[in-house]
Amino acid sequence: MSRTNQPQPLRTTIGALLMLTLLAGCAGGLLAPTPQSEFDAGLALFEQGQYDAATVRFEKAIALDQQFGQAHWYLGRTYLAQTRWFDAIDSLRTAFTLLPTQQRTDLIVDLVKGLIQGATASASQGEYVKSISLLTEARQLNPESAQLTRELTGTFIQFGQKLLSDGDARNAISQFSSALNLSPNNLEAYIALVRAWLADGRWNDALQAIIGLVNKHPNNEQIEGL
Repeated sequence: MSRTNQPQPLRTTIGALLMLTLLAGCAGGLLAPTPQSEFDAGLALFEQGQYDAATVRFEKAIALDQQFGQAHWYLGRTYLAQTRWFDAIDSLRTAFTLLPTQQRTDLIVDLVKGLIQGATASASQGEYVKSISLLTEARQLNPESAQLTRELTGTFIQFGQKLLSDGDARNAISQFSSALNLSPNNLEAYIALVRAWLADGRWNDALQAIIGLVNKHPNNEQIEGL
């Protein structure tokens, strides 16, 4: 027998091992995807910045398990990265309901971001009621946020100014009053409220407010222009 030829039993054993390896590989390829495997694949893609592909994987994970909170969260984060604000808000809201309280801290940061961006987009389209609703929701999640207070105050003022320019002084008064409830020292909101009172014929309210403003802010051009 040639030295290069292996004994028959050894060749049989090696052949059997190779066959088992191939069969195992084929079986692994045929295994049905699981929610976790789809999520893990999506997470790897997300971390590589491949957001379109990550979206597909997270959606598959959720299709396999609607209660998979982490998948909803990362789908929302992927939508944020794609500037799909309202899709992000929906996914992050769902994640908020599914994840336990101790896992919500970072999720709230993402949800508030989505709500602010959605509110900004809505206001830019003149959808002030929707914008105010989104900012109010964000502020409920983070009531100590000075940024949210400013954003919401500013949106109330913008909405009020739009109503006032449309001749709806009464509802404008409501918006300016809401702004002042949030930010009592906001001079812009107070001056806007005075103008709305004047437009609505509430002379006494306007006069008393102007006197107070002049005493508090002497030589202010905006107040003098009233």
